[in-house]
Amino acid sequence: MLKNKLDTTLKSICQYLKPVTYAENSYITEAGKPMDLMLFILDGVITWTSNTTSDAVTTAGSSIVTNLSHLEKGGLYGEELLSWVSPSSSLSTLPILAQDVKCQEKVEAFVINAVQLKIAVSELGMLWKNYYTSNNSQLSLPSDQTYLQIQKETYGQLEGTRLEEIEDEGSRQKFKIMMKEKDIHEWLSRNGIHEDLKTKVMRHINLKNIAVQNMDADVDLKYLNTHLPFDITISLKKHLCISTLKQVSMLQSMPEDMFTYICYRLEPVIYTQNSNVVQAGESLDFMLIITGEQLEELAHRRDKMDQILNETYVKYGTTKLEEIEDEELRQKVKVMIKEKDILEWVSRNVLDVDLKTQIMMHLKLNNIIEKSIDADVNVEYFKSHLPFDIATSLTKHLCISVLKKVPMLQSMPEDMFTYICYRLEPVIYAESSNIVRAGEPFDLMLIIIEGTIICTDQVIRNTRTITKYLNKGDFCGEELLSWASPNILFSGAAPISTRDVKCQTKVEAFILKASKLRSLVSEYSFKWISNFNNNCDNSEQSEELVLQPDKIEQILNETYKKLGITKLEEIEDEGLRKKVKIMMKEKDILEWVSRNGLDEDLKTQIMMHLKLNNIIEKSIDADVNVEYFKSHLPFDIAISLTKHLCISVLKKVPMLQSMPEDMFTYICYKLEPMIYTENSNIVRAGESLEYVLIIIQGTIIFTDMMTSKYLNKGDFCGEELLSWASPNIMFLGPAPLSTGEVKSQTKVEAFVLKADKLRSLVSEYSSKWISNFNNSAVGGV
Repeated sequence: MLKNKLDTTLKSICQYLKPVTYAENSYITEAGKPMDLMLFILDGVITWTSNTTSDAVTTAGSSIVTNLSHLEKGGLYGEELLSWVSPSSSLSTLPILAQDVKCQEKVEAFVINAVQLKIAVSELGMLWKNYYTSNNSQLSLPSDQTYLQIQKETYGQLEGTRLEEIEDEGSRQKFKIMMKEKDIHEWLSRNGIHEDLKTKVMRHINLKNIAVQNMDADVDLKYLNTHLPFDITISLKKHLCISTLKQVSMLQSMPEDMFTYICYRLEPVIYTQNSNVVQAGESLDFMLIITGEQLEELAHRRDKMDQILNETYVKYGTTKLEEIEDEELRQKVKVMIKEKDILEWVSRNVLDVDLKTQIMMHLKLNNIIEKSIDADVNVEYFKSHLPFDIATSLTKHLCISVLKKVPMLQSMPEDMFTYICYRLEPVIYAESSNIVRAGEPFDLMLIIIEGTIICTDQVIRNTRTITKYLNKGDFCGEELLSWASPNILFSGAAPISTRDVKCQTKVEAFILKASKLRSLVSEYSFKWISNFNNNCDNSEQSEELVLQPDKIEQILNETYKKLGITKLEEIEDEGLRKKVKIMMKEKDILEWVSRNGLDEDLKTQIMMHLKLNNIIEKSIDADVNVEYFKSHLPFDIAISLTKHLCISVLKKVPMLQSMPEDMFTYICYKLEPMIYTENSNIVRAGESLEYVLIIIQGTIIFTDMMTSKYLNKGDFCGEELLSWASPNIMFLGPAPLSTGEVKSQTKVEAFVLKADKLRSLVSEYSSKWISNFNNSAVGGV
């Protein structure tokens, strides 16, 4: 990607490079973390694993092969970061690493971090963009909208950076320039400038280095008028002024081009607070069009409207809108009333002045108040009439502070709350309406923006009723978070509500639906797993937060007792019977993973995948065993499970005890799960020994002419095959013959390494195998 760059471009990047040394076996970065650096290797070797998909079709779909990749002296790691910083990229966040990157030996390198690379590319501006797009045939010059989006994302990435944190003076200066450009961008947004015009302004500012040359100047109308070319300033004036000029009674019959001619003659002016614009008795020698909407104006506008409305009613001898006979006047009064309602709503919800201004500007400039004159002013009104960026800012303002109060979400990183806000939907409930009744699925989480909700719990044991009132800023339905979380495995339909939830008053709210929550957890599963608070103790569904087989057993027993039955088949209700079957299956899965000593991280990944993909329901009648997990888990999780179950056994095989660690991983890639029923023959005496076998569960009996030997969980069988496949032994031809009979005493779960896979492995890694295979340990069972 840097191959065709000019020397000046490369030198610009080089000035940010810093030398770094990594010790042998140290981690440069780890899986799941953002790729936030690019590394130029001067000496040493770094390694990581990468997955590739083959075209060969297997029973489980495409075959995935994991390769061990490495880079040596002269190599460049982190090239993906160049795509992230380049103008044509649509990436909004740093790429997330799928693997650990580790030093095989001591490494000397130069490094540049993501922020410094972003500053370097920003400094190069169009020079970078032109070379990047012209030398990548699959990439085209980004559209204006893409260009603007890239700038927005760049400014967003600067949010967490503070000037005083930057030590290098050059970097500090560049950071200040980017912040000045951000101020210009915000001024344009605040004044409702449309995307095309905003893009033209920002392109010119960037290309002409205007922010650099005017670092200390205030960003206002005069600043832009001074530094922008004529065509762009005229477009700005027309956007800011024509709608106001058309409201002047004496100009309402003017043709469209006259308004343009007026704009040619307009001059920008800035007045400081409390300055005199004109005093009584002085000549009035100009007409003024006000473009800045200030906090004071918004704060007092409501009261002014009340005054004007009252005066209007008195003047026309009426107390009601309907009694005004003049149609035009009645329409104007309706608009004023609607605007007053909007101002009251935004004030009541304590929006900051920038957001308040953006909302009011958009509604006015697009005549939305007039067009939706009869619509109620509520959260649905704003969500449906505002553009995505303003609507999202409004949602975040109203909801993030509430989400942060939810105990199960208190450890989530900031960006997760933004992702949740993207999926929230506004909803309005009428007074006395039911949101959910006890016994119905609770398939949403609700954040109250306005109004009061009553939650009524019926406590059966002592027939008590518990009533709880929820008001503005409260949340309801956090049980859904438990249901969707990786450690709460009651799969299937959404949880059943244990209470009646009803509106005491009209309620405005945002809701997170079950389907949207599932989608969110699936898309950001790593962050969710890492930060979801499973241990919070104030959830009313705390019993569901315990992933223990005996807890499910207790719930099943209580269910049977309540229904007066002793087995599943006696449950008449089909829906309830299905839910009980799912619970029983979850209990089997939990018992299996616990019995096999899986660590919490791996256990969580397995349960998460099974739940998010509804595998428990889809395979409700399948036996829970090693084949079940191998067939239903993705490659990376399945390999982790295989390694957990098998590597400790492989290391006990005498012929393999000198093998390096990575060889055991390569062996695990070749292993296949196998199930043997009780009393089945695995191999008979005199038959070909076709595989090495690792026992996961059950008992095998090996019998020859002299003895019988019992092999159990954690034992292995068939290591003669290792000798046969070794290049040092070279027993060519078919696999060796078994000297005894191998039979399963019980049902057996196992992994097998087939002869052809073993031969393939030895051929692929022959040097390592020859160097480390222990020939002196050759022997049978």
